[in-house]
Amino acid sequence: MLCSCQKWANVHPRNVGVLLMDFSFQDFMFWYKRVTFFKTQDQIEYVRQLASYMDGKVNIVDALNYTKESYELTYSPSHVAVEITQRLIDAQQTSVGFQGALKEYFDPDLAIAFEMIRLNSKSTDKVNKVISLMAKEKELYRDITSTLFMPATILLMGIVALGVVSGVILPIMESRAKSTTLDSPEAQLGRIFYDIFILNGYVIVPLVLMLFIGYKSFLKNYVKAGRRKLDAIWPFKLYRQFLSLRFLTLTGLLKQSGCDDKEAYAILHSYGSKYFQVHLDHYSESYSVGESRDNYFGDGLLEPIQLIRIRRFFHGVNDKIFSAAIIDAADSSLRDITMSNRNFINKLTYFLMLTGLMFLGLGVGIVIDGTALSFD
Repeated sequence: MLCSCQKWANVHPRNVGVLLMDFSFQDFMFWYKRVTFFKTQDQIEYVRQLASYMDGKVNIVDALNYTKESYELTYSPSHVAVEITQRLIDAQQTSVGFQGALKEYFDPDLAIAFEMIRLNSKSTDKVNKVISLMAKEKELYRDITSTLFMPATILLMGIVALGVVSGVILPIMESRAKSTTLDSPEAQLGRIFYDIFILNGYVIVPLVLMLFIGYKSFLKNYVKAGRRKLDAIWPFKLYRQFLSLRFLTLTGLLKQSGCDDKEAYAILHSYGSKYFQVHLDHYSESYSVGESRDNYFGDGLLEPIQLIRIRRFFHGVNDKIFSAAIIDAADSSLRDITMSNRNFINKLTYFLMLTGLMFLGLGVGIVIDGTALSFD
């Protein structure tokens, strides 16, 4: 196969544009197949398939080749998983290249599961624990979303109803009445609402959408002063809590796969968000200088109740017991996190519903006052 420079050397200048289009189209098709046919569930199936080929006599490259062959036979040689597998095999030449490929094609948690398979050929149980962790996170997100759907709908209905009444129905009623304006408190509040939120909707709506789209990036990347205070506020708190579960579970599993603490932190750092990496740098530095675990482990990341569950394992136990303990602590603390979020979500639900009903009531009040005005 010709290398890239050889390909370009053999191309006539007038065909350069055609070659560029060809490369761009191939890249686009690979991207399309990857985002369409290699979603999280497909990645889970892939990692499980890879783990099933691993035993004491099979290395990661052989397992990748077996996985590639199985996808070719089950689907087709053109399936995106086949191409991804070949890229992973090619990336084995350098660890940086391999990690770069994992970051590009796999969910961060599944990339770490991939690393566990490389570290320990008998990692099927550990891979299943990673998948279980992902399922628990999705379940909690789904519960929160479903709980907030109805109150958010009521709030939206209230906003739309009040906007229509204040901006359309009220002017019609006033134009038909002897008096020129309706001066009731409901009408005045409705006009203020319409002027601020509806007439400026071309600014407010894009701003809200930008905040909604960008808040995940903000959660992952904002590490400057004041972040610790923000971490006590939802959804920052929820993000930190999820990371604490991930930290405990994945650190324990990596240690069970043969890593010491610093190696486990380095792998998590490779696939973590900027926010996660700041905490991992702190843990790694503390471990490197020989600091006691009870002085740094989970500092700023774990909930106090999580530390209660594991602090008795900081001294006098071996790595095997400690690894199992922090994994168990993550499983147990999931209930605590669920309860603490349920308490906040219930309050948010009541707030959204009451606000939406208040808007609806205000709109009804304006209609009643406007109707009475027409009889004056």
